[in-house]
Formats: sequence, C-alpha cells, structure tokens
Amino acid sequence: MIYKFTRWWHGRAAAIRRVSHEEGHQVLVAELGGKVVGVLHQVFYLDMVLAGYNSHVNLLLVDEEHRGKALKKGAP
Repeated sequence: MIYKFTRWWHGRAAAIRRVSHEEGHQVLVAELGGKVVGVLHQVFYLDMVLAGYNSHVNLLLVDEEHRGKALKKGAP
C-alpha cells in the first residue's frame, strides 16, 4: 500500500524526503520486518487562539494488513 502511494505520483517519494527536513514538519515511519507499514506527516504551527504551538496531521497511511492492530513501543 505504501509502495502504491509513492508510485502513484512519481514525485511523491521525493516530496516526502524533502518535507522531512523542513522546519515545522515531522515525518514518522513505522517499520516492521524491514518493510514500511505506516507513514505520518505532521505540521506544527503557531496557533494564535491557543497562544502556543499546535499541529495537524497532513497525511496518515497504514498498510491494510496492519490497520486496527495495537501499537508497540519503538526502539529506545
């Protein structure tokens, strides 16, 4: 599923790599057995209503086989 997503538009994989280095952006990758099974892109911004930083999820992908399963703690 992740492979299909990045293949769907040739520049998407490059865009994911590029945005992962941008200030205010965070890209998290879930990996299992050497295979990417999830991707989350989160954008942080200064929220004038909350008078502090807030964020929104711009992209969340989870491989179909792994949806609805419990999360496990990652490596330290």
